[in-house]
Amino acid sequence: MSLGLLLLFLGCGPYAAMAEVTAPAPSSMETIQSGKYFTLKRLTTPGRPSLDALVISGPPTPPPGYEEQRAPVDLAKAGLKAASMTLTTPAYNWVFGCSAVSGSMIAAYYDRTGYPNIYTGPTGGGVMPLDNSVWGTWSDGYSTYPNLPLAASHNGVDGRAIKGSIDDYWVQYGSSASDPYITGGWTQHTWSDAIGDYMKTSQSAYSNTDGSTTFYTWVSSATPLTCADMESYSIDTVDGTYGRKLFYEARGYTITDCYNQKTDNTITGGFSFAQYKAEIDAGNPVMINVEGHTMVGVGYDDTGNTVYLHDTWDYNTHAMAWGDSYSGMTMLSVSIVNLTAAPPSPQGQPWELLLMGDEE
Repeated sequence: MSLGLLLLFLGCGPYAAMAEVTAPAPSSMETIQSGKYFTLKRLTTPGRPSLDALVISGPPTPPPGYEEQRAPVDLAKAGLKAASMTLTTPAYNWVFGCSAVSGSMIAAYYDRTGYPNIYTGPTGGGVMPLDNSVWGTWSDGYSTYPNLPLAASHNGVDGRAIKGSIDDYWVQYGSSASDPYITGGWTQHTWSDAIGDYMKTSQSAYSNTDGSTTFYTWVSSATPLTCADMESYSIDTVDGTYGRKLFYEARGYTITDCYNQKTDNTITGGFSFAQYKAEIDAGNPVMINVEGHTMVGVGYDDTGNTVYLHDTWDYNTHAMAWGDSYSGMTMLSVSIVNLTAAPPSPQGQPWELLLMGDEE
């Protein structure tokens, strides 16, 4: 049969479909909401549930007008009536991005409680300190920030003699310009010891402005968006929670739970205060995303469903009611990345149970 007759044959009757191959429709991203500290995008993939992309760009300093809510909590004098739990978690000041700083607080907690390979620098005998004042400050020409090598490495800090996260990726807060390593034409550093690198914080190559990190959740489902789900959607390369997983694995540890989930104030059946308490009771600080900021939940009190937290703006402990807002920003979701159990510590557990009665 000639080629012409063959093509004519394939183009007719029941074989016509064989001659036409239709490519699947591509995924699309739409901006639903855009603000100074928070952007909501929606990823639509034909034939699959849609995803929300929460772009968190929390400010370097707290928004004015919420000083009363941000009053430090003195747990020893709180006069709590019911059982409460707090984890001894480091509190670090903002640099590079609130999500990276929050990730470093949780990582530092683990470093201090049986996972010694998370931080191996020269400070504190290789143990992350409870605050980041020891590393001094630096300026980008616009603002002054502290250093925090576990969140973002920096040439000349903590024994580092080559470019790091800040040198390669930072221009100024909110900048959407291409990163310095791109415009400068040099090779970016190899990721190893800074969790912000793996979270893609402040990296223009992943469409994150300076200070921002992206987290995905289901649009209409209250169930967790697992790291396996992220792989199936090919967003594992851009999601901040998946980046936390990659960091711990790079440091030699194995991950158990790994997911993002909307909280139950935004969707019925979402991550609840009871689940939050269970994480704290198990010795796991919880990364909390509000509408424009990322913080770390370090404890709770049953009275008023209170969350004790570190907000990246000072070294104090603060409080908010579960499902409420903080500094004018509504609670949205959690980022959960848990490690396999560490060997028992001879010094006991890294948390304390506070049973508070009436003050005398």
